[in-house]
Amino acid sequence: MNRWGIHAPNNARPRSMGEFFDAGVANYTVLHGNESLIPEIRNRYPDARILVRMYLTEWDERDPAEWSREIADFMNRVRPFTNEVTWANEQNLDIEGHPQAASPAQPIPPASLYHDINKWNVEMIRRLRETIPWARLHYPAFANDHSDDKNQGGYVGLEICRPGIQAADVMDCHVYWRVDDGPLTLDGGQRFVLTHNFFPDKPIFISECGNFAVRDPRSPEQYVRWMHSLYHYPYVEGATFFIWDSDGAAENAPNVIVESGALVRALRETSKADPVELPPVPESPPPIFVSRPVPTETPAPATVSVGEHEYIVRSGDTLLMISKRFQVELIQLMNLNAISDARKLRVGQRLQIPASTVPAPVPVPAPTQPVPTVAEPELVVTGGAVYVVKGGDTLGAIAMRFNVTVSAIVAANALPNANVIRPGQRLTIPKPAMVLRVAESAATASASRAAAGVLGVGDPNTPVVSSGEIADFLAGKRTMFYITRKGDTISRVALLFHIEPLVLSQLNEVGMNGELIPGTRLIIPMK
Repeated sequence: MNRWGIHAPNNARPRSMGEFFDAGVANYTVLHGNESLIPEIRNRYPDARILVRMYLTEWDERDPAEWSREIADFMNRVRPFTNEVTWANEQNLDIEGHPQAASPAQPIPPASLYHDINKWNVEMIRRLRETIPWARLHYPAFANDHSDDKNQGGYVGLEICRPGIQAADVMDCHVYWRVDDGPLTLDGGQRFVLTHNFFPDKPIFISECGNFAVRDPRSPEQYVRWMHSLYHYPYVEGATFFIWDSDGAAENAPNVIVESGALVRALRETSKADPVELPPVPESPPPIFVSRPVPTETPAPATVSVGEHEYIVRSGDTLLMISKRFQVELIQLMNLNAISDARKLRVGQRLQIPASTVPAPVPVPAPTQPVPTVAEPELVVTGGAVYVVKGGDTLGAIAMRFNVTVSAIVAANALPNANVIRPGQRLTIPKPAMVLRVAESAATASASRAAAGVLGVGDPNTPVVSSGEIADFLAGKRTMFYITRKGDTISRVALLFHIEPLVLSQLNEVGMNGELIPGTRLIIPMK
């Protein structure tokens, strides 16, 4: 899989079009102001991924209804060439507009910033799903080092923004490293691993990357080594080096690729095939288990010392769950207990609860009880989605809108009759069990052609999908991952996708014999 990519210039057409197009990469990020480049790239590389970056400053002052309409108009124009789009950029950085965002005077923004980001993005996603349901939505990347992923705020930003990130199709990341450190440190070029650790089921696209030192003689080798390191991670779809050529922002000058002939040659001449030998990478951090089942019982009063406002951590607890239980800001809870990383919580640990909070925990509802919401939107993301049926809806139209199969919705909702639904009925739209991608050439793309979508039901105990259903759904599409169901074996999955079982077994490092554990993610080779 060709993960190589280039970010097109910010404000102008490249000065060296030949070298830009001759790099032979398969991923491109293009600002919407450079719309004319999109059909050119598609004509030159019919199978390339082209991410449209709708650049926006002062995002918090824009009405999501207005901005989503502008995006829909733009994406409908370029639909013959691409279906991938993101609608903002580094929203936790002050130059993107929000008054509470990170700045030299305030490197760590308050948690309230991320609440604003999440609320705005959830509304954007809801509206984009309505206006361009065929589009593949990339959640806007955060700027590094500003509590989005690691520093003294731990994982505050990512956790607060979880509803929006889960609602998007892809998580975009920006990855930069210091030239003196090299690209293989977890704090630098491998930083995206931290985000993946928090969202293990979300594909990642790295829409910006580099070292802001293109003239350094070490850069050509570092850029190649960093790109080769991505082949360790099946969940990374691609990466676009920032930035090919820019006549705009002065702060980007140290990262302009065309200013280094050696770097241009390295990007053009290095083979884009999978590397024979992968570079070493730092050890990944331990997994973060954030999607545990909600306890069915309220914690026993004995675990809470009301007088001392102390809570003893139980099995299955996360810091976010505890903060919600006691109605206290997550960042406040972390500061009081000197917790620098929200992941590092252990059973039996004693946590001080701020005295201003309620003296006893808020009861946690059982899974069968509805969770109250202030203003319930049409689209509620928790792992799947909830759709409220409207007058005139059919199950077929709903399935087409969300790019799932009718049988998947029937199975997820235990519907007795696929032809009978009623206005106001709430339907669970299954969590994606397969991540699919379309790369259509400009000559064959049309408005009626199916967009990239998902197939099946995420719950591993749901019925196994039939080979005929897969064949119909995969027409014109390419697979990347498959989530196993109850009863799946390597041989059966290989047969469904017309792959040699031994190849599938070796690629995923799973045995040939016996049933696969339900919920196992299998890489399906690109055709």
